[in-house]
Amino acid sequence: MEEKDFERYITTKSKLRSPNSRRHCLSRYRIFIKWLKDNNREITKSSVEDFLYQLSQKRSNNNTLNTYINALRQLGFYFQDRGIKTDAFEGIHSYPKYRPPIIILSQDEVEKIIHTNTMKKSRSDRLELHQFIIQTFRMFLAYTGCRFDESASLKIKYVDIANNKIIIPADITKNKQSRTLFITEPLVGRLKTLVTGREENDLVFRNLLGKKMYAQDFSKDLRRAAMLAGVTKRVHPHLFRHTYGTYLYMATEDIGLVQVVLGHKDIKSTMIYIHIASEFIRRGMYRHPFVRGQVDPKEFIASIEHVIQGFKLEKDPRFDYIKVKEAINQFTTRLYEALGPKTEQFFDDVTKDVVALENGRLDGNGKYSFVDIKKIFSKIVSQLVNSDEKSLKLKNFKINNKRLQIDIINSDD
Repeated sequence: MEEKDFERYITTKSKLRSPNSRRHCLSRYRIFIKWLKDNNREITKSSVEDFLYQLSQKRSNNNTLNTYINALRQLGFYFQDRGIKTDAFEGIHSYPKYRPPIIILSQDEVEKIIHTNTMKKSRSDRLELHQFIIQTFRMFLAYTGCRFDESASLKIKYVDIANNKIIIPADITKNKQSRTLFITEPLVGRLKTLVTGREENDLVFRNLLGKKMYAQDFSKDLRRAAMLAGVTKRVHPHLFRHTYGTYLYMATEDIGLVQVVLGHKDIKSTMIYIHIASEFIRRGMYRHPFVRGQVDPKEFIASIEHVIQGFKLEKDPRFDYIKVKEAINQFTTRLYEALGPKTEQFFDDVTKDVVALENGRLDGNGKYSFVDIKKIFSKIVSQLVNSDEKSLKLKNFKINNKRLQIDIINSDD
């Protein structure tokens, strides 16, 4: 069995769609073959089990072990395709997938990493251009949430500078579905500098040799940028994607939008970005029509204020910081004023009345009457339609065969 033939198989016939997946598979294959040679073993069911057992004793990360299991499965499919009979790879099961907690970058950390210069001081135009490309590539990952290979494989013809738009074509995405992304300055200006005057089929981002960016080289440079920027977190290209997805969800609270933008085929992949969202879940549940009538209106005002603050207008140089704060304060203050002086007391009173009604204690003798029920409904209705300005009352209040009929009229009518 030749490595080249196995590489040809996983490239042309396997379901490993991305170059990264094929690269990992080939790397694990080499380790397995080396282990066989070092231990003077043949490919048998026993040797495969021993190999995986030894790995499990050395490594605690199930995700890493699964990369070896996947490579061995591909090797089994390769044997079947080439007509080589063996049961060596039968019965191999993946380990439970481990999802470590996602520690995202702060906005300041992202900006520091993007703009950190990792090249030694040089007057070489070539090196300065390469540094510009590297920094733009970091910005592209951070501002779009794209995967590394999608970004590295992007061609100039898919960059629509005039409309501030990027098309990620299906042939370079993980799920083979294209998607459209929208960009703003300063990324637009940087991309315009990179693509102007070049052929449409050229790669947007190129390394020093004028070829496609290598993940290993870029990751190494990124770690150095993080170190120079004073960021102590474990930084890798995919962390930009996690960070982007988390902030997008925090800003919009729309998990469907996050799924579309990130290009996830399965919503389960997107759900990881709710890991910091317990507060969002609480707000969302309070908006449900079954419960929102019992929620303190201050909760809704706080939610509205949270959405406004999510735009970070006070950090946008196009807005005056003081005026933005004043506008937000005035807006929320007017909402609180709209509650009316009786709102809080109304909620307390209605709650007490409902509890009393449930316990049959409204008239003091252990029973409640039709008039008592009507009295509570009158209070609720009049308060909800602004009773300070209109005098309202109930008409045709009927309970027949468990059906409730209520007409609200102006008492002056």
